Amino acid sequence: MANWENIPTQEEIDNSFGFIYRITHLPSGIKYIGKKQLHSKTRKPPLKGKKRKRLVIKESDWREYFSSSEEIQRLLVKDGPDAFKREILCLTSCAWENMWLEHKYQVDENVLFRDDYINGIIHIRLGKCPKALVEKYKFVHDYITYTENDVNEFKLCKENIIYFAEKYIKINDKLIKLYPKQKDILLSWQDNKRNITNSSRQSGVSTLYAIFLLHICIFHNDITNVICSASQHNSKHMRELIINLNDNLPSLFKGESYRYDEENLIFMNGSRIKFHNFNAYGMRGFGINNLIMDNIDYSSEESIDEMFKYIIPMMNSSKSSKLIIGGTPKNPDSKQLKLSKIEGWNTTYINYKDIPPQNTPEFEKLIRSMAGDETFNTDFALEYAS
Repeated sequence: MANWENIPTQEEIDNSFGFIYRITHLPSGIKYIGKKQLHSKTRKPPLKGKKRKRLVIKESDWREYFSSSEEIQRLLVKDGPDAFKREILCLTSCAWENMWLEHKYQVDENVLFRDDYINGIIHIRLGKCPKALVEKYKFVHDYITYTENDVNEFKLCKENIIYFAEKYIKINDKLIKLYPKQKDILLSWQDNKRNITNSSRQSGVSTLYAIFLLHICIFHNDITNVICSASQHNSKHMRELIINLNDNLPSLFKGESYRYDEENLIFMNGSRIKFHNFNAYGMRGFGINNLIMDNIDYSSEESIDEMFKYIIPMMNSSKSSKLIIGGTPKNPDSKQLKLSKIEGWNTTYINYKDIPPQNTPEFEKLIRSMAGDETFNTDFALEYAS
């Protein structure tokens, strides 16, 4: 059976009302957006000696659920469950939110205007937003107050990632200032499908990853991005960095994330960032639009080979999909260096000299004295990549 993507944890199941889902018939590409409750309630006869009927709450049949659509049910009988992709788009906290988000997703996806969606009727009868959810959905009300200047600014930021980064991305409450080489790298990632970036330590590449992924998620709908790190510590750092940058954006285009955990950051427009280590098995079963692989030389060769064998060939084949491999080459036989010499890869370099505060004799002397000549030459001067 085609398992759900983005299955919630048991704690999330216990604390949620339901979820919004999208089901796709893979052979035909047709889709359906709907809602489902996680729990069912039944009334049972009262216990002996009691008058009140018993209310029994248990987990619903959501794990085996394939929507209420008659067309989906017909195709399910015809082609079987493995012909479908089932995605949990978001969890909901109450019946109101379940209805509201189903409606919002259907409207945002233009399901009544698109031939690839088989939603036939959007029918909703919904009261006032519960007070507990007003602040959560405040951005919905803010949206209708946007001025023409706001709309133009949004378009400009979508078209120009450098402008967006330098005007709105803040680290420690200060606007970021990108150096020329950092700007070149961001633009080259946008312009090329397959990228290698050989970088020294402390060159700001992690921040470039975060800016690149945030820009995609804020300005593009339904894009799945995956960033693989060599360790759980690095993965956690990337997750916290992206959440922090997102939280500091103004409401004009703040990526309103409505669900995140250790492995996912999901935006209201359906785009998402998934955080993984180099485990190909754990990444099978969901489509990937953009993949960033950080420091592949610091993971096992077997894990990286499996990524190239099973994951990368399954990436979305559209021209807009990106594969970015970055980090510090570990040795002369580095897989990253070997890939950078293959035709078809866009290769960029950034070392300590490209970061003006580090391009001083004092910085070189400090690193050599603290870490040694060998570490300085390999990790900062990129000796193996030169």
